Amino acid sequence: MATVRALKYHGGVPIASLASPDPAAVARGLPNLEKHVENIRKFEQPCVVAVNRFPADTDAEIGIVRERCAALGLEAVVASPFAEGARAAPRLAEVVWALAGRSEARFRPLYDWRAPIEEKIATIAREMYGAEAVDYQPRARRDRTSSRSSGSAGSRSASRRRSSRSRTTRRSWDGRRTSSSRSGRSSSRPAPDS
Repeated sequence: MATVRALKYHGGVPIASLASPDPAAVARGLPNLEKHVENIRKFEQPCVVAVNRFPADTDAEIGIVRERCAALGLEAVVASPFAEGARAAPRLAEVVWALAGRSEARFRPLYDWRAPIEEKIATIAREMYGAEAVDYQPRARRDRTSSRSSGSAGSRSASRRRSSRSRTTRRSWDGRRTSSSRSGRSSSRPAPDS
C-alpha cells in the first residue's frame, strides 16, 4: 500500500504541507516505493502496488506513481479506502486475486534458516535496509551472550529443552493459535495469547 502523501514526505515535503499538490516531490519519493518492491522481489513474490488515494491527491500525482509502477512491470491499482471504506477497493481485490491465481506458489527465504542469529540479522540489515554492518548496543550484546550460554540461541540442547515442555503453542493452517500437549494431541481450546 502506497500513498501519495508518504511519497511526498519521502520526497522532502514537510508534514504540514503534504496536502498541497507537488508532483515533483512524489517523483523524488519514488525510490522509497522502489525499495519496497525490490524487497518483495527478493523473496520471489509477485506484487501489486495499491495506491490509497486521499481526497487531496491529484491525478498528476497518481499518474507519476502509475507510470513508475508500469516501468517496474507492476500494476498500480488506485483505491480510496481511506475516504470510502471497503466498498472502494473491489478492483484492488480482483487484481490481487487474479495475480495470486496465475502465480506459482513459491517462497525464497532471505537467509539459511540454520544460520546463526548474528548472520540472520546481518543479512536482513544488509538486504532489506542497505546496512553495511550491524552495531550491537551493550544490552543487546549481553542478551546475545546470555542466550548463548543458556542454550536458547538455536543449539541442540535448547531444541531438546523446548521440545520437552509440557505444552506448546502453534498456529494452525488458518492462522489460529492452538495448544498441544507433549503427546501431540491438540487441545480444542485456543492457546493463550503471548
